[in-house]
Amino acid sequence: VLLPLVAPKDTSAGIHVNAEYVITAEWPTSIDADVDLHVIVPDGGNGADVYYSARAFQGVTLDNDNRGFMDSRHKTIDGLVIDAVAKEMTTIHGKISGQFDVGLHLFKEHDGERDLDYRDRDHPVTVTVEVVKLNPVSKTIVSKQVTLLHPRQCLNIASFVLDKQGEYTLVDPPLTPVCEHVLANEQLQDK
Repeated sequence: VLLPLVAPKDTSAGIHVNAEYVITAEWPTSIDADVDLHVIVPDGGNGADVYYSARAFQGVTLDNDNRGFMDSRHKTIDGLVIDAVAKEMTTIHGKISGQFDVGLHLFKEHDGERDLDYRDRDHPVTVTVEVVKLNPVSKTIVSKQVTLLHPRQCLNIASFVLDKQGEYTLVDPPLTPVCEHVLANEQLQDK
């Protein structure tokens, strides 16, 4: 009988992902809210929005879309409810030059009995947004906590410009909401 000797696979290096920046939005799992992360990426024009309806554009991907309890709560076999994380995440893969604008949109919120609408202002959602530069070492370049006061609210959070080497410069966010096209569609649906 021959027994081949095989060296065990080295797992200490972890998972290697080609990514330069990660943008996250996280809120308490106790709130049934669908907070959407919007990242406007440079496209040679006004920018392209990477969000739940357009999850990828030229090396930028929405890696996690969370729609509230349906995505952040899970039942175990014995009926226990486990809270996972309430988080959205967008990754910038590679060195993409130009301006990136980050915004949040409170798409929906539930109070246990019904969907809240834009008139409901008694259920604020506090969201922590971070932009992390991954290479050559991990560095948080933006960390903000903001409060969305009602469904359909859209806030611009941060803007930064990347050069061809992937280095960043923080700049002022635009005055117009980065997700204004989504707000316009919602208003049309109300009519």
